[in-house]
Amino acid sequence: MAVYRQIYRGYTGALTPAWSRFSILYRYARRTLFQSKLLFGYFVACFIIPLVDLIVIYAMNNPTFLARLNIGLVIHINRGFFNSFLHYQCFMAFLFTAFAAPGLISPDLANGGLPLYLSRPFSRAEYLAGKFAVLFVLLSELTWIPGLLLFAVECSVGGAAWRADNLWLGPAIVAASLVWIVVLALLSLALSAWIKWRVVAGAALLGIYFFGAGLAGAVNAVLQTQNGSLLDFMELHLIVWRGLLRLPPPPLALENEAWIVLVVIAVASLALILRKIRPLEVVK
Repeated sequence: MAVYRQIYRGYTGALTPAWSRFSILYRYARRTLFQSKLLFGYFVACFIIPLVDLIVIYAMNNPTFLARLNIGLVIHINRGFFNSFLHYQCFMAFLFTAFAAPGLISPDLANGGLPLYLSRPFSRAEYLAGKFAVLFVLLSELTWIPGLLLFAVECSVGGAAWRADNLWLGPAIVAASLVWIVVLALLSLALSAWIKWRVVAGAALLGIYFFGAGLAGAVNAVLQTQNGSLLDFMELHLIVWRGLLRLPPPPLALENEAWIVLVVIAVASLALILRKIRPLEVVK
C-alpha cells in the first residue's frame, strides 16, 4: 500500500472504564514485585504463622487429638489469641513492606517516568490509587484475610456459645488490620516518593520501626512515663488494637493519643506523597 494512503485512523476498540484505570498500575506493579524470587518466597513464608494458628485451633477443639499426642498444653482461643496473631503477622507484613514498597514510586521519579504516566488519561489520584492498591491488597492477604479465615474456623468448631460471645471479633480483626495497612502503606509510599534510592528508603522504614521502639523505651525509662510509647510505631497500633479487641488497657491508657498520632502520620504522609506526584518538576 502506498505511503500516502497510510492515514490516521482513530482507535475503535473497547475502552477501559475510567473508574478502573488505576488497576492497570496495580496489575503491572504487583507483577514486577514478584519477579524477585526472594520476595515471593518471603511472601509465601508469611503464611506459616496462620498455618500454625490453624493447627492450634483444630487441636484445642479436639481433645481426642491432644490426648493421642499426649499434649497437656491448653491455649484459649479468645481475643488475646487473635491479638497475638495480628501482632506477629503485622510484623511479618512490615518486613515485607520494607522490601516491596520502595520500588513502587521511587523508580518513576528517579527515571523521569512520572510525566509519562500523567500525560496519559491518569490523574494524580488514580496514580496514587494504583500504587496504594498494591500494598493494600498484598497486606490484606497477609493480615485480615487469614485472620478472618481463622475466625471463621473457630466459629465453625468452637460451638454456639463461643460464637455468641465472640461474634464481634470478626469486624474487630478487620478494623485493626485496616488501621495498620492504611498508615503503613501511606508512610512507606511517602518514603518511596522522597527517597529515590530503594535501599535507603527501605532502611528508613526499618529505622522508623526499630529506632522508634528504642527511643520510646529510653524516654519511658528516663522520664518514668508511658507517653514515650507514642514514638513507637508498633506500640501505637497495639494501643489502638487493645480498644478494638476489648483487651484490658495498661495502667496509663493512651488510646485517644495513639489515634491522634496515627491520623497525623497518615495525613502527613499523604501530603508528602501529593507534593512529589506532579506532572513536571522544576529543577533550580
